Amino acid sequence: MTGLRSLFDERQNEMLKGIGVDLSDEIDYTDDELIDIYDTITSHYQVAAFDKNGEPLPICYAWESIIDTFFDNTE
Repeated sequence: MTGLRSLFDERQNEMLKGIGVDLSDEIDYTDDELIDIYDTITSHYQVAAFDKNGEPLPICYAWESIIDTFFDNTE
């Protein structure tokens, strides 16, 4: 799949880059690469989007938007 970076706005791409996911529009990602990226995003979401009581932090909804966009466009 190409054009992956363009699916996200600048803030979302910066969030992704912050967890080591530097997307490109030119790379033709394989299914395995897409799975690895999705796993990285969802793993980070599980530990960074909630407080110690399991309540969502404000950043939670931004990560959910990234996950939804990624899933909807790569399934």
